Amino acid sequence: MASRNGLPACVAVAFAMLLGGCVAAGGWLRSVEQPLYHNQPDLALKHLESAGQKDGVALYLIHKGLLLRMAGDIEGSIAAFEAAKPLITFQEATSISELASSLVLTEGLGGYQPPPFEQIQLHFYQALNRLELGDLEGARVEAMQIDILLQRRWGGFAPHGADATARYLSGLIFEANGEPDDALIAYRKAYQVYREHGRVPVDLQRRLLRLAYINGLDALVQQYLREFGDTRLEEALQMLEREQGELVLIAATGLVPHRREEVAMHFDPQLGFSVAMALPALSFPHDAIASVAVRHDGRVLQGDEVLADLAELSGAQLEAEMPALMAKAIARNVARAIAAREAAEEMGAFGSFMVNVAGAAMEAADIRSWSTLPRHIRVVSVPLAPGTYTGIEVDYHGSNGHVATQSLGREIHVRAGMPTIVGVHRVSP
Repeated sequence: MASRNGLPACVAVAFAMLLGGCVAAGGWLRSVEQPLYHNQPDLALKHLESAGQKDGVALYLIHKGLLLRMAGDIEGSIAAFEAAKPLITFQEATSISELASSLVLTEGLGGYQPPPFEQIQLHFYQALNRLELGDLEGARVEAMQIDILLQRRWGGFAPHGADATARYLSGLIFEANGEPDDALIAYRKAYQVYREHGRVPVDLQRRLLRLAYINGLDALVQQYLREFGDTRLEEALQMLEREQGELVLIAATGLVPHRREEVAMHFDPQLGFSVAMALPALSFPHDAIASVAVRHDGRVLQGDEVLADLAELSGAQLEAEMPALMAKAIARNVARAIAAREAAEEMGAFGSFMVNVAGAAMEAADIRSWSTLPRHIRVVSVPLAPGTYTGIEVDYHGSNGHVATQSLGREIHVRAGMPTIVGVHRVSP
């Protein structure tokens, strides 16, 4: 069918695609990420607001929620995350038109579909927000929402072990609410995931032993002693024997790998021309923070351990997506080949050439991701006598030997036998 200007429809579409061009969806976010390497979340927010909702409302809101949290606007962060929840948490399929666009034209044209670990991180940081405001019940609601999400979407456990740290935080929240039974359930689920996908954090070992002991589960205590060793029991019971409380610092450091585009041209002898295949790859920024410690009255109280490496989750997620992404790239090239043949029949070599050039220009990978997330999530657990503390500081040790110190800037209230959970976030020393 001819278009109004006399060109065949397929060639007219090709001209429109070529003139419109295509930028890999998500590429503009580099301007948002860069200020974070200088610990400037306010500037990153300005860049985000300036760019607007280029890649959709959902991705905009989760970026905004985390940047507001990093900038200290906890209530604003809560509002942004709550607005994002109905857009991403239980989102299933895009519309048929969006699906068709991604199959025929390019990736990144539909609504953003967050991978499992990003969906879980939304609740993780919302729970930390609630804790920041002293809202233990609100944090408990987030812990329950994490469990509901995991049950509904993935039968209880997220792909690639993405739920381990969230289960651990849920256990802390239940402990802080005086619910040792629910805390032990959450910790045991976290332990199952950690054990399956890597090492079990020492702090989690201590908590499993202590709560199994508190709940009178002697057989479970003996099981954990065989798995963790006797010294863990001594550490686990220390807080009970001395009627101590503890400060649990959850520290987010670095930036998660962002997605970038890789385009390769391949000559297909059967089609008779080169085809472009654009696929996402990961860029792994270095986490300049090597470790975190808590300091009080000039004395270092405790060092950290890593709870999660989101770079590993990002890599596992992309590897899982790659077969489908490659299949869609092939499907796009086949569709363009058919269009090129039709153009050749109607307009000869020129029409075929235009469709091929426009198709190469349109071919772009979907590189959208929640790229303002941290690279590492760390924990520092410090036993403290019950009371109110001021002047607690966090030392960020850089891989280059530099140490940056940040004050928590508020009073910390420690209760006997309960964890007081505080979250901090810093990209570089």
